[in-house]
Order: sequence, then structure tokens, then C-alpha cells
Amino acid sequence: MRKNLKIYGYCNRGYDGQTIGIECDVRNGFPGFDIIGLPDKAVTESKDRVKTALRNSGFKFPQSRVLVSLSPASVPKTGSLLDLGIALSVLFACGKEADNSKSERKTVKIMVAGELALDGNVIQNSSALGAIQASEKLGCNLCIVPFPIQGKPGVAEAVNLTSAFLHCGEYLNSSDEPVIIGKFQESKQSIFEDVIGMNREKEILSMAASGFHSMLIFGPPGVGKTMLSGKIGKLLPYLSEKETEEITRIYGCAGLEITNPECPVSRIVSHDCSPIQFTGGSNSKSPGIGALCHSGVLVLDEITKYSPSLLESVKETYDKGITASSRSGEEITYPARFLMIANLNPCSCGGLGSHSTVCTCTSQKINNHWKRLGRPLVERFDIRLPVPEYDMSKLMETENLPDSYYLEKIRISADRQRIRYKKIENINFNGEIHFVPATLDILKKETEMYGKIRSNANNPANARELISIVALARTIADYSNRDEVTEEDFSKAEKLRKYGNGDFYWKVMNM
Repeated sequence: MRKNLKIYGYCNRGYDGQTIGIECDVRNGFPGFDIIGLPDKAVTESKDRVKTALRNSGFKFPQSRVLVSLSPASVPKTGSLLDLGIALSVLFACGKEADNSKSERKTVKIMVAGELALDGNVIQNSSALGAIQASEKLGCNLCIVPFPIQGKPGVAEAVNLTSAFLHCGEYLNSSDEPVIIGKFQESKQSIFEDVIGMNREKEILSMAASGFHSMLIFGPPGVGKTMLSGKIGKLLPYLSEKETEEITRIYGCAGLEITNPECPVSRIVSHDCSPIQFTGGSNSKSPGIGALCHSGVLVLDEITKYSPSLLESVKETYDKGITASSRSGEEITYPARFLMIANLNPCSCGGLGSHSTVCTCTSQKINNHWKRLGRPLVERFDIRLPVPEYDMSKLMETENLPDSYYLEKIRISADRQRIRYKKIENINFNGEIHFVPATLDILKKETEMYGKIRSNANNPANARELISIVALARTIADYSNRDEVTEEDFSKAEKLRKYGNGDFYWKVMNM
């Protein structure tokens, strides 16, 4: 079977780096060498390094018009690690023959990373280590790196340009079926199997994920707030075909690759994030962090450490379901409907609710601590979950339920909701009805029932609280696979929203 060669390069751009497609065309014309695809100065200068290295390695540079294209063309390319990939693409483009046969051909993907010296040697550079992981994500058949590597099938060291060329040639001429790097490493990721006890928190977290309800977790330091915040993204149901298309387009606009577009994304917002970065990204028309969390989870870790202006941007985006940026003189919008999860200590000293530490905060100081969030933002959280300090010896005796128990309940609940809202655009779950409040008509029966329950209350619910409690009660019933919402469901929903508006003193909340 004949094989087609597809060469990829690697650029250092953050921890995960950036994968670059490298193509070369050699055609008749006035001799010249051009590189297109937004190369920076270092990539542009690779033309001279590649020419000289080819000649000094015994290869002949073509006396023709040579054009190298780096893709995606809209993303700037930086660094010198593309040298070796460019040189190999030129060599294989020169040796390419016309093939009009209709025989089946296998595409072979090769990842190449390395900077060339003028004598043709490859300069050792450990910064290319990320190329191995990038090749695994891309499903490459061979990865060539500029340093010695052992115990990695399909990964080879390039000492010089000649050895890299021979590695590629041997692989292309081999009659064996190409092996995909890292495919044997695929495994199912656990969710709660590494969490001892905390069954109440697991149940509430799973229920929130099934209905796409935003959540505020608070408790003394060290009880597992951050750990729980990071779990909910793994619990969300798989995205629909439309949601997958939306998130793929958003990431494409940012010049980013998404490995599993059908899986919801989860992002922790850094504490130095500005409102501009949240709504508009680094470029004038690129999506910000809010849009990159679309149909996924936005995590605000230690929420009191964020600037008030950023929290205001988060609140506005959460309400509208879109990000809007006008830095370029025109308004650029992206969809940004996300599940918001945040955590914080219940007071400034962190002692409130702790069995081992005495809280030294006054009542006024505790109120001021919560005021940093502001009541409008707290109101956006359908669930405010206090996490107490547990006795570790008792936790060790608790029976842990398997992940499949929670995932099956989430699947059933999510399916019920998708059917309920199938005729309404941009609404799939109960927790999303705040985007289109008119959808509350679908829950008319539940709304009327709750109205009767609260008719004799001294403090009737406002509109936002009404929407939240009705939607949350409906999710509690869906999570239990029930058609009817009971008075007990409304009571549980009210308890889950209890804290944050002047009531910060808690022990244990039973669901």
C-alpha cells in the first residue's frame, strides 16, 4: 500500500504548545524560497538555515520556486523549532512524483520538531518535549525530536538532518501497518473514585450537573472546595450536535484546537484576568474566556480574590448568555452559556464552621466578607453548598458508590430535560431557563404549585428566586426519575439556596 506523508511541526505556545501543519510546493519558475502563514522573524530566518543545512548535509536545494505554507494561516508562528519540519517538507516535495493511479493510499502523519545548525546538525532543545504529547493528541505515526528518548514507541531522535530524513524514509517504505503513537494509553478517567466519603456533596454536585445549575461552595480551608469545583466538568452530559458545532467554531476563532469537542470544557479563571480578557480575548475579534467556556464550566476559585469589575462582567455574561466586545470599533459577540461554579471561605479568617479553629471575625466583618461578592451575583447561584469539616476516621468507614451510579442518574435526568425543551432554541436543561425566562411557561404546573405553597409566606419569592427554585425543584424530581414535583422537592430547593443572603452560620445541611 502506498503512503501519503503529512508533516506537522511544533511551536512553544503555552504548556500544551501549538501544532502546525507544514506543506511545501516546488514548481517551475524563477528560483526563490517563500514561507507563508504569519511567520515571525525567527521562522522567516529559517529559510537561510534550511538552505545552508541542506547543502552542508549533501542534499541539493531545488533551483525552482519553493513555497512553504504553515497552517492554520491565521495564527502567528513563532520560534525556531519548525526548521527541521520545513527542511524535510522541501526534501519530500522534491522527490514527489505524479501519481494518477486509483490505488488505495494510507496517510502517514509525522510530527517533527528541531532547530537546524548551519552544518546540518540538530540543536538539542528540551523545549520540544511537548511535541511528543502533541503528536499523541493528533494521532501521529512518528514523532522526531531533538533529544534522546527511550521507551517511547514511534518516537525517534534526530541527531542531524540526514538521520531525520532516514527515519522518515524507513517509515514510509515499511510494509507494516502504521502504529498510532499513544493510542494504547487511552483509559477511562475516574471522577469520584478518588474521593473518600462526602456522599452528600457528590449527590448534590451530580444533581447540579444534570440540570446545569450554577453552584457556590463554601467552607473552612482544607475541606475540599477546590477539589469538588473541579469535578463537575467531568459530570456534565455530552454535548448535542449543535453545541459541539458551536464550541468547535469558537475555539477555531481563537486559533485553538479542541481534542474532544463533544465533551464539555472546564476552565478556571485566573485571578489576574481582566474584564477585557474575559469578554474579548487577546485579539480585538477573538473570543474571551467566557466564550471558551460555552456549554461547559466556568470555575471561580476563591471568588473573593477577583476584582469587582471582573465579577460584574461574569454576571452580565451569565445573564445574557453571550460575550460582547467593541474594542475593534464594532461589536463582536460569541455565545457564552456556561455553568458557573465558585468557592470561598465563609469568613475572612476561615474559622467559621470549623471544629478545630475559633472564628475571630465579628458579625459585621463576616457580612463585609460576603459583600465582596455582592447580593446580585450570589443570587445567580441556584445552589449554595456549605462543606463542613469531616472526621477522617469516619470518612474511611463510608461506602463509596461507583462513578457509574452518578453518571447513570445524570444521563436519565439529562434525557428527560432534553426532551422537555427540544422545541426551544438554546435551552436544554432546567438550569438554563434564566437565559429565556419565558420558558418558565413549560413549568407552569410547578410554578402554580409553588405559588400555592408560598401564598401564606411573609416573604414571598422575587422573580429570580421563583425561577431558580422552580427549576431546581424540577431538577430534583428529574434526578430521581419522577414526573411529578413534590412539596418536599420545593423544600429541598429552598434549603439549597438558603445561604449567602445574610445567613452565613451553618453546621450541616441535609439534602
